[in-house]
Amino acid sequence: MQKSLKKKQESLSLPELKLIHDEPTRWNSTFEMVERFCEQQQAVCAVLAENRRKWHLMPKDCDMATLEIIREVLEPVSSLTDADEKRCPHCLLCCL
Repeated sequence: MQKSLKKKQESLSLPELKLIHDEPTRWNSTFEMVERFCEQQQAVCAVLAENRRKWHLMPKDCDMATLEIIREVLEPVSSLTDADEKRCPHCLLCCL
């Protein structure tokens, strides 16, 4: 599936980036995963459309709208966390 995604990214002139998996120990990865999926939605949907068995995985418009809202909500918190990590890389963010 990864090879198919890479081919679709190339044909759609999208950056050839891997999708990101959520890491339970790194909450920021949720934002990164959602952001990357939104960026690569066109390529992902093109890959899913080629295989009838994968059609049920195709995100609906309401799914994408929800992901966009999640991305908008998490973006400022992610930026804050990134800035705090640069300021003090070994510190824990004690509260949000």
